[in-house]
Amino acid sequence: MSAENHVFWRLICSAWILNFSYLTMAQGVLLSADSGLIPLGGKNHIEIDVICNDIEINNFAEAKIAWHVSETTAYLQSQSTLSLSIITPHSAAVTLKNPADIVIYLGVEPLAPTKCKALVYQPEDTHEALGKTIDAIFGVLSFSDTLDRHIGPFEMGAGIQTPGGWRLLDLTDTGLYQSLSDTLDQIVQSGLDSLAYPGAQLLVCHKNSVIHHRSYGFHTYEKIRPVESSHLYDLASLTKVVAGVPALMYLVDKGLISLDDNFCSLWPFLCKGNKSDLILRSALSHQAGLIPYIVFWHDLVRKNGNLKRGKIRDRQGRKHTVDINNSLFLHNRYYRKMYKQVRKSELLDSIEYLYSGLTFLLYPELVARKCHMRIDSFLYQQFYHPLGASNIMFRPHERVPLESIVPTEYDSLFRRQLVHGRVHDEASAMLGGLSTNAGLFSNALDLAKLAQMFLNRGAYAGREFVSESIVEEFTIRHFDHQGNRRGLGFDKPLIEWNESGSYAAKSASQDSYGHSGFTGTFFWIDPQTEIIVIFLSNRVYPTRDNRKLYSLDIRPRLHQAVYDWLLNKN
Repeated sequence: MSAENHVFWRLICSAWILNFSYLTMAQGVLLSADSGLIPLGGKNHIEIDVICNDIEINNFAEAKIAWHVSETTAYLQSQSTLSLSIITPHSAAVTLKNPADIVIYLGVEPLAPTKCKALVYQPEDTHEALGKTIDAIFGVLSFSDTLDRHIGPFEMGAGIQTPGGWRLLDLTDTGLYQSLSDTLDQIVQSGLDSLAYPGAQLLVCHKNSVIHHRSYGFHTYEKIRPVESSHLYDLASLTKVVAGVPALMYLVDKGLISLDDNFCSLWPFLCKGNKSDLILRSALSHQAGLIPYIVFWHDLVRKNGNLKRGKIRDRQGRKHTVDINNSLFLHNRYYRKMYKQVRKSELLDSIEYLYSGLTFLLYPELVARKCHMRIDSFLYQQFYHPLGASNIMFRPHERVPLESIVPTEYDSLFRRQLVHGRVHDEASAMLGGLSTNAGLFSNALDLAKLAQMFLNRGAYAGREFVSESIVEEFTIRHFDHQGNRRGLGFDKPLIEWNESGSYAAKSASQDSYGHSGFTGTFFWIDPQTEIIVIFLSNRVYPTRDNRKLYSLDIRPRLHQAVYDWLLNKN
């Protein structure tokens, strides 16, 4: 056996040993269920109301359900709401006159038939038992047990079998990974102590299980609001692979575009110019000769610092509707000038790898034209909400309280205020925050659901989002013969390891992929070891000049620590 294969077998065996005792505990017996109902969430986003006389049990169940499925939002065109009732030994009545859609008998035998869409008997009256039952209802675990005796109207041997592995399993409270958590905590704390960032979220998945999920520090150095797991961070350039890549995967999968289409066929306004014959595959690999960036906002401000009022104003008007913030409103057709600047921008003298975000400013227009939907509505409907990841969102200031959003930077040049709840990237802000270059906000947990979908090669919660071959196509290198490490949109490990040039772990396999974000964000997916690492921070607060996140190597140290722990654990 090769040394590399030996490493991976050690990882697999380690995970099996650690998870075995937890996964073999009983999830309860599914005694009845409408066809296709359990596991929940295969096709539609579902909101669940919990009914229980025991407040403690009720609160626990609501928290467990929320962990799997985010709250319903107004952006959903079709919603389904189910009610779940938990019957405990403390309940007022065991027989329900008006039963819920799903009924769990927790430590209480179902003595009479109950009209409901699904009925589960869980003989153990504990939080842990209830948690596993809810996990099985959502397909995290499987229902496999049967009754070992007659109970009420149900015969011995009754029990419906269901699949597991649909969603992420939460193992963070089991204590199995405490030594890993201690190591990760120390690394994150070193960044806090050095003022590399005021706060952060860190989540680690292994083999479809969340093994570390913690929040650290505060929103700002003033230490007023602690970071919570539900709070949202500006993902910055993670948006490229969390929004742009899924959208393009969908378009390619549906045959609406091809990776070998040229720019002229994708964007007719580019037919006249130097970019007409550039190929999408090359652009996604940052191998098309495009310049890295255009500072669009410079065109909006005069040399004396005043705004060019024909283009941007401090009050909203009939033609100035693009709200960069509450005191800056851009002309609603200014995006045309931005597109023109992209069209007229120079190309490199030689075609070689150079990171560029220009085409990611254009993908929302492509999606709108091909799918007849705005980019945010498209992604919510096709990806985020079916994943149960409604906390991945654009323009969060419109949807959640600012207290739930971590601020980024104080912009002293353009917006001249603290950027909070709106995209940090200036070009994306000028597009109304609806860009695939930057613009998305999320917490670590919801981002993990999308990452797990990628790791599952396009599937999650019983649903295929994109085909397996498409995920494979986007996550491999296409120009490695030219020294380009990139996949399509995704970053990849260095072809030749260089400690100073990588924010991913040295032990990350060559099959792994991910991305980083300017605001201090990072996620990485390794198909060989089934590891996902997500780190979110606002290292740019209060200024982007703070580069301690880089000098302290926080992200590669965290990433490597996960590999080291799993490799050394037997």
